[in-house]
Amino acid sequence: MQGNSIKFKGLLCALLLLITFSGSGLASGQATSASQEQATIQQSAARININQATAEQLSSLPGIGPAKAEAIILTREKQGRFTSTQELQAVKGIGEKTAAKLKPLISF
Repeated sequence: MQGNSIKFKGLLCALLLLITFSGSGLASGQATSASQEQATIQQSAARININQATAEQLSSLPGIGPAKAEAIILTREKQGRFTSTQELQAVKGIGEKTAAKLKPLISF
């Protein structure tokens, strides 16, 4: 009987250690993600002027790939300068969430 008790305690300790280390890995993963976002914002402290940027510069923004960069350029050539992130949402593929991410990284 006592042997089973020791085995149970050992399994319980192993389970608790597994849960503890799994939980801390999750938390550090979240912290890393937040750190990466902060680094992206700091790197872009010199905001990209959405009305003058090249396709390559626009593609460096989060959520903007080559196709959206070209769409931004075509829209500004067709409709004129952007004056707000709300106007930027007129570009196909740029919605409210993407515009909100871009707001601290761009200028007009």
